[in-house]
Amino acid sequence: MGLARLSSTEGDQNEFSIEYTSWLVEHPYALDKFEEMKSIAKEKKITIFLDYDGTLSNIVPNPE
Repeated sequence: MGLARLSSTEGDQNEFSIEYTSWLVEHPYALDKFEEMKSIAKEKKITIFLDYDGTLSNIVPNPE
């Protein structure tokens, strides 16, 4: 179940909410976990790769 599918879900708003919540369990929002990541990485160097233009991975309609 990908985010692209969830964002185009039609029908009951509650159905969308349940599917989105299920999706978030598997794909947590990184900023919600930031403090936890900071504590795990204490005194370590961290590198974050952001791929906005498809250089690291091809941009596809459905990322699944």
